[in-house]
Amino acid sequence: MKIPCSIVRELLPNYIDDCMEDDAKMLVEEHLKECDACRALYENMKKPLQDEHKDKELDYLKKVKKQNSLKIIIAILITICIFMTGILTKIWLIGSYTNEVEDTIMKVTNTEVEIGLTGTNRNFAIIGYTLDDRWKFYQEILYQEVMPSIFHSYGVSNIKIPLKDIEHYLKVGDQVITKDGKIYNAMSALLIEKRIPYVGDVSGVYELLKLADIKVETFSLKTDQEPYAINLIYQKPLSRLEKEKIENNAKGVLASIDNCNIINLYVGDELISHIVYKEKIKDIDQMQKLLLE
Repeated sequence: MKIPCSIVRELLPNYIDDCMEDDAKMLVEEHLKECDACRALYENMKKPLQDEHKDKELDYLKKVKKQNSLKIIIAILITICIFMTGILTKIWLIGSYTNEVEDTIMKVTNTEVEIGLTGTNRNFAIIGYTLDDRWKFYQEILYQEVMPSIFHSYGVSNIKIPLKDIEHYLKVGDQVITKDGKIYNAMSALLIEKRIPYVGDVSGVYELLKLADIKVETFSLKTDQEPYAINLIYQKPLSRLEKEKIENNAKGVLASIDNCNIINLYVGDELISHIVYKEKIKDIDQMQKLLLE
């Protein structure tokens, strides 16, 4: 059964939308196979619908991509905020510990020592401290410093440390304080603590020279026969003050070595000083008195 083109054209929208009975659909399909004009109209009517579906799909994909991009940007911003918050918390509130602060003992009471922070050029605020126990014979103060901010303004103020927190010696600048509140020259205390029984202990002798602030270019040890001796050798002439300082502090070194009483001071091959000190000191008060003579 053939149907006119006018009726087919009226039915094409329903045919394209698949809203027809199977029998009617078959009639339209038979007509489209035979009628070039209706078939061309059908193709033209179908194309905008396909394009519309494609546009909808593209719009959906663009929307999903935009949402995903927004989520990624938000995640990145949150990560940056967390990272910056951590950094600023570290800089402004937590800070770091340092011993690069000039400090001095201001006052000692029966229960605490007051430490003055003076002469520092560091642009930080000091908000606390801890006692560093890593050294064998003394503790050192590590100061907690932060960048100045609305939380902590720049400034240097004194801190107070309970004497009961001191285990043996607390080193403050070039001094040490005991848990009994007694103050000594740091060199005196450390020479007593680092004393050695034999002059043949090269590393021990070097440590004592360093503690006595004797800067030596070369040294040798005479240990083959008594009297044992330490030879300090310099290549350049020493000033009078340098020579006097070495001679005075060398007594503290000799007082800390049980079997050595002599330190010879050379410039090149020339002997310029022969230092003899026989008393062996094990008391910090006596050592301090010796070094201050």
